[in-house]
Amino acid sequence: MNLFTIVVLFTSALAAAENRINFFVRNLDDSSIEEIGYLTGKTLVPNKVELQATSSYCIGTSDVPNSECFSYIKGISSLDQTIFHVFLDSNKEISHISISHNSEEADPIDIKHRVKFHSLELAAVPNLNSQSSKKQKEQENAKTGPRVEKVTRKKVIKVKDENGNEVDKEIEEQVEVEVDDRSWLQQNWMYIALALVMFMVLGGEDKKGQA
Repeated sequence: MNLFTIVVLFTSALAAAENRINFFVRNLDDSSIEEIGYLTGKTLVPNKVELQATSSYCIGTSDVPNSECFSYIKGISSLDQTIFHVFLDSNKEISHISISHNSEEADPIDIKHRVKFHSLELAAVPNLNSQSSKKQKEQENAKTGPRVEKVTRKKVIKVKDENGNEVDKEIEEQVEVEVDDRSWLQQNWMYIALALVMFMVLGGEDKKGQA
């Protein structure tokens, strides 16, 4: 094996290590730590770990910020029925990780289905300054007409599950709706005017009847 081949293999190993997310389980009773496997690409490579059902544990990783203890568990003796949920931001970077468990009496989970990836969409940060927000709305209306804003609505679509069967799935979509910024008086002045006219007409008829 020549020097070039050694350098290539070493570089590949470093790259693989950088893209690996290592998971550990920490016993909260005695602070002991044990490696439970790692995630590389979209594949989970688990280690066989036996837990004490009477102990409390936290699952974490040092390879994702603020994830040293992203989930807490108690009352299980194995992680064989654990599913890892990986949430990706708009840049396809890992935002956070969580886990869920099937019953230990359930059928073993296929290793391909022990990792699920989810995409996150960041919502707009609201402006809590009501006065500046109102002024901005008035300026926008004066320039561009009626203001519209995006709202999130739920919608049910048909998707295929892992077995190829069609199932209903609820999703959220953003739609634009027109926002009426007028005051209550501006919106209902016609009804108020009509009531006043009727009051004046009926009042005039009463006076004629009394005469």
